Amino acid sequence: MRLIYLITVCLCACLVTQGYAQDSTLMKKTAAKYAASVSSKAGDLEKKINKQSLRVLKKMQKLEAKLQGKLARVDSAESKRLFANSSEKYDAWKEKLTQPTAIVSPQAGRYIAYMDTLKTSFSFLNHHSLLANDKEVSDKLQAVQKNLDGLESKFGQAEAFQQFLKERRQYLKEQLSKFNMVKQLKGMNKEVYYYAQAVKNYKEMFKDRRKIEQKAIGLLRESSVFKKFMQNNSQLASLFGFSSAGGSNLTPVSMTGLQTRAAIQQQISSSAIMGNNPQQFLNQQLQTANQQLSQQKNTIKFPSLEENLGEMPDFKPNQQKTKSFLQRLEYGLNIQFGKTNNYLPSTGELAATVGYKLNDNGTLGVGASYKLGLGSGFSRIRFSSQGYGLRSYLDWKIKGSIYISGGYEKNYLPELNNIETPVPPGLESWQESGLIGLTKKHSIGKKRKGTIQILFDFLSYKNMPRSRPIVFRTGINF
Repeated sequence: MRLIYLITVCLCACLVTQGYAQDSTLMKKTAAKYAASVSSKAGDLEKKINKQSLRVLKKMQKLEAKLQGKLARVDSAESKRLFANSSEKYDAWKEKLTQPTAIVSPQAGRYIAYMDTLKTSFSFLNHHSLLANDKEVSDKLQAVQKNLDGLESKFGQAEAFQQFLKERRQYLKEQLSKFNMVKQLKGMNKEVYYYAQAVKNYKEMFKDRRKIEQKAIGLLRESSVFKKFMQNNSQLASLFGFSSAGGSNLTPVSMTGLQTRAAIQQQISSSAIMGNNPQQFLNQQLQTANQQLSQQKNTIKFPSLEENLGEMPDFKPNQQKTKSFLQRLEYGLNIQFGKTNNYLPSTGELAATVGYKLNDNGTLGVGASYKLGLGSGFSRIRFSSQGYGLRSYLDWKIKGSIYISGGYEKNYLPELNNIETPVPPGLESWQESGLIGLTKKHSIGKKRKGTIQILFDFLSYKNMPRSRPIVFRTGINF
């Protein structure tokens, strides 16, 4: 009996140890993948911001050189004075952008909530006893924290560069207004606007959580230990003066200058007895509180209303200009049906498309389709392969959700090769379609759009057998 008891205890101990080891391995793998994903994203975004900043700097410098030349033809002396230090200023910024970004205080840029969450989560993991003892995982956690610091500094640098561009544009606007040359700044206005939109887009890309990020943060937020760590160590917590040991309670430092309700009521009563105006006393206290609140708010820069809404441009902007190539791609599926004829059965044609958004109004794309034979009626349904096709198309918005659509297609119909002699003249297995018509797009959720198309095939009459001149399609874009 005693032997059985000892064996049972040993087995339980082994199972517990094995379970702990499995949990430990899973935690290390998740932490490593989480760090690698965020580190990769931060590094890519830092490079993109730097590349965009250098491109805009070069373009702005060229625009100023053109403006200087135009002004020189009007007033050479004023042209030299106005653009005296232009090259030096741009060269100084070029040097800043090409040098490795110095790690600065988080307060140098605008507060980004997701950045705060990531940095605090990696700080928490780095202090975890299980992960801290694993050198490989610990090195990855320290590396990703360094990359996040670099990206945060790069965002701050981009905001400073954006402010420089705005101030430079405003200065030139004030000076050139004396010569009625404000319209010459249109190109500069576009560059400043699109740069601001590009930086905003990069921040949105940073906030777009990958699958491993969602999983890791979701697991961490289930932990009460992490919640407490987040409350005490996040950048936002510093605004309220929470200490790492204070839990959810305010420390004496954060309570400085605050009064209890009883103390305020006593002071109001005392002021009334002494003949002072209680309303005046309250106004003074509110003014003091507002000043202290303003001082606290200045420690962290939150996005202003103007930054959230964006600058109002003096031209019609192209919202696709600041997006990456992949962000400008639009994928779609559509279906159409064809009636039976003397040579072919009824068909259902399913197509997949990918389009590139030229601007907010137009999309140019290509696609491929597959024809499924359906038989010759409900009583004689018979599935068969009836060929495939290649497509190209252009959609252009004309008003609201209505687009004019055009396209060229080639369809391969192998069934026509199996027709017994005599073969009708002009019969070919490859047939052409030239389409033009209207497309109606309607929203399906946040990211999807349904499409309804009515198209006229002006090449249908040259096909043998003749294809349908009117084509009706319905589909979805995403």
